[in-house]
Amino acid sequence: MSLREGSIIEFKDKKAITNVLCLKLDAKNVRVINESNKEFNLPINKISHITDHVLNVSKPRAELINDLNKLINKIEENLSDINISDLWELLKDDIEAKYSLKELSEIYFGSDKDSDQRSCMLRVLTDDGVYFETKSDGLFGAKSEKAVEQIIKQKQIEEQKLRLKENSMNWLKSVWLTKTKIEQPEGVEKIIESLKEVAVLGNNSLKYNDMFNLLSEAGVNISKSEENLINLLTILGIFEEDQNLLLIEHNIDLNFSKGVIEEAQNINTDISEEILLRVDLRDIETFTVDDEDTKDIDDAISFTDNENGFTLGIHIADAGHWIKNGSLLSKEAHTRSTTIYLPERKIEMLPPNLSEDICSLIQGQDRLAISVMVNFNHLNELIDFKIFESVVNVNERLSYKESDERCLKENSIFHKLIELTNSLRLNRLTKGAIIFNLPELKIKVTANKEIILDKHKQNSASQLIVSELMVLANSLVAEYMSENKIPCIYRHQEEPLETIDFSLEENPIIGMYKQRRFMKRSEVSTTSSDHFGLGLKAYCQMTSPIRRYSDLVIHRQIKSFLKTGKPYYNEEKIKEIINFSERSIYVSILIQRNANRYWICKFLSKEIGNKTNALVLDVSDEKYHIQLSDFMIELPLFKELGVKLEQGQEIEVIIKDIQLRKGFISVKLLKEPNDEVNKIEFKKESELVYQEA
Repeated sequence: MSLREGSIIEFKDKKAITNVLCLKLDAKNVRVINESNKEFNLPINKISHITDHVLNVSKPRAELINDLNKLINKIEENLSDINISDLWELLKDDIEAKYSLKELSEIYFGSDKDSDQRSCMLRVLTDDGVYFETKSDGLFGAKSEKAVEQIIKQKQIEEQKLRLKENSMNWLKSVWLTKTKIEQPEGVEKIIESLKEVAVLGNNSLKYNDMFNLLSEAGVNISKSEENLINLLTILGIFEEDQNLLLIEHNIDLNFSKGVIEEAQNINTDISEEILLRVDLRDIETFTVDDEDTKDIDDAISFTDNENGFTLGIHIADAGHWIKNGSLLSKEAHTRSTTIYLPERKIEMLPPNLSEDICSLIQGQDRLAISVMVNFNHLNELIDFKIFESVVNVNERLSYKESDERCLKENSIFHKLIELTNSLRLNRLTKGAIIFNLPELKIKVTANKEIILDKHKQNSASQLIVSELMVLANSLVAEYMSENKIPCIYRHQEEPLETIDFSLEENPIIGMYKQRRFMKRSEVSTTSSDHFGLGLKAYCQMTSPIRRYSDLVIHRQIKSFLKTGKPYYNEEKIKEIINFSERSIYVSILIQRNANRYWICKFLSKEIGNKTNALVLDVSDEKYHIQLSDFMIELPLFKELGVKLEQGQEIEVIIKDIQLRKGFISVKLLKEPNDEVNKIEFKKESELVYQEA
């Protein structure tokens, strides 16, 4: 059929065949109109097919559009008459052959009756993409069997993805509308992982926009907020109500692998032969001092009078004997680097049968230790010390409260220890040590979500004894390592920019706050150097090998040197361990701080509108920096007209707003003390308790 005015022609428009009516034509272009009454120019070389249909262009435009639409509907009704795979089966053996539209129509229908058949064939060939391809000359050719097989397989995968997406969206919508957990359909794991990633990383996730677009498409109309997404995942049962997101972000394993557990359980705990190789201190009275609920006890103390003065023993659990380098246990401890203490749980560095049993200095049990035995004269002056492998048997396990009571008894060991620790501390202070005695807020969350906040001082008699003796042991070990040129993980700190005299401050907390701003960061290296914050020439940490891998490493160095005269690790290996462990410890501190703030915020979320005490720490141009006194938490208080506060001033504020996940606490100044505002009350002295509804 030749092209002329009134011809209905077909061309490919965005991968689909479109019918248009020819209004005018010239050498290169055709002026056409489509079924929507849109008129435009079409290059002649873009025409795919000229039908047998010709309309009278002089008829009213509305009639022309109507006739064009009738023809299109007729063609589309007949599309189902063509099964393109049948045509391909006839022609697939000759993939080099090329066919015109008319030839394919004749082959399939047996004859070329009218152009409508060719129009249907053109549409099917264009929409297909599986069995035939369009050649560069506009003719058609059958694809190879291998190509068809691959295309069909890919289409099946895409259809499966589409079904999965639809199932996932229906599931998400149902959960969101009902606010109830519904059994998840199969195959949604990837979407769940993507949603978790966005909830944890926020807009730092590359999937951020895709996931929120998916939720919107599913009818889950939530703003682009991680908080809302966390709520959704909680309803889905993916997250716990108080899910710690940093644990997910940093891939912290809550449990030990099967292999690690099995290796820990298979350790031979018989120490009868090992005892013969060590200094036997089981006949010396030793005791431990810890919190009542502590299970991983890694240090014990002994005190023995002698004619020249007394011998102080600081005995540290010998975890290195049980955790062999290269073992699964050692690799796991290295990966974890430290035990993470959270209000709601403890994530241990070592499996419990080690940390709470074999390694732990349990009362009445023979235990292997590294002992630092220090001789003092009657003036509490250090004479000498020794470090060696030992075996101990703890006589008493004491709590801090029980130890404090014994400190009050004159002529008791504890009374003498108080005198010693006061002397040791004074000696460090004269050398520039800066000691912060801020109160501590202990946060505990019980199994039934009871939040217990216990604020207490850190400078009780027994706490001073334990902390000072551990500092002593660590400093003596650092001195020993330095003198013997044993590669070690030293901790040091440069002199502060300025030193504040706390005694000159009306409120010591203000003095400590000021001093903290002048302190320089503590550093870690393989080189021994002054630790000005502690007032020591050398310092390392080796008193917590059950809960810190770097302490365990130092134990290995000591044990190897004592036995062979050589260290276990060279300096380069120690540097590698420092680089890895310090990053892990930084993450653990971040997780602990965020968890503490979260639970304080959760406690305070039930106290919105109530008042609490605060202390003005600092004053700037736009705001005050305050501390909520009962919660030891710092936050800004923005200035108001007509109100002027001073550093060190004690005030009352009202809890205004809490954003749990952001750790955001907003307060406002209580201007009228006589206003009817509830005070956040202690359930009992020095203890705050909130029971979840």
